[in-house]
Amino acid sequence: MTTNEISILFVEDDAAIRSEISDFLHSKEFKNIYIAKDGQDGFLQYHKYKPDIVLTDLTMPIMDGLDMSRAIRLLNKSVPILLITSHFEKEVTEAAVDIGIDGYLFKPLALERVEKILNKYIDRILLKREFKNEQKLLEEYKRVIDMSASVTKTDTQGTITYVNDAFCKMTGYTKDEVIGKNHKIIKHPDTQSKLHKEMWETISNKKVWHGRVKNLKKNKDTYYEHLVIVPIINEENMIQEYIALKQDITELSTQKE
Repeated sequence: MTTNEISILFVEDDAAIRSEISDFLHSKEFKNIYIAKDGQDGFLQYHKYKPDIVLTDLTMPIMDGLDMSRAIRLLNKSVPILLITSHFEKEVTEAAVDIGIDGYLFKPLALERVEKILNKYIDRILLKREFKNEQKLLEEYKRVIDMSASVTKTDTQGTITYVNDAFCKMTGYTKDEVIGKNHKIIKHPDTQSKLHKEMWETISNKKVWHGRVKNLKKNKDTYYEHLVIVPIINEENMIQEYIALKQDITELSTQKE
């Protein structure tokens, strides 16, 4: 059980069960373990500490497990809540479904079963965190690229589906003016068709093309760019789209027209 990154709230009014499960949880080295003796105490601790998993008894004084879970759901709709109960009852089960209880454990509790259920939700939490971290990292990569290069995306037919602000600044076109159009909108008449044919044949064969291209801005000024086009391949090994990264090299260009 990978627990050192996970915090858990355990709510149980029975002192003997509370002690047994508390000892078990501590043996698994959770990052933080919060113990409550009734639903009201449990809700207050959840509100204060925001643990990753809630493990709670159903029948408790002051506030039972369902009422506590309802209150927690108002704060967090996705935190896993696992309900401990002695038996299934139709009304309780329906209420638990409405609240969004994630799983059940039945008394008398078997520690192997507790560990198995907790592992299931720990894995989900860690996977979700990994996904979020990867998404954040990708967003940072995109932000860095957007700050340093003009970026466009096209579908497999060459129709522009996305441009960033750097592209608009470099060409003078707005996003609305180019989305749905072809890159021919910026093609310079001096640029040979042979170059575009070579470019298309390369990327159509799932290879990266890069080179120097002469283009026209919206105001008809000439500019040069270093262009890299990357085919994006999906799980079926088919081209899904093309992403182009462009650097304005007009000032560095020494090509004679």
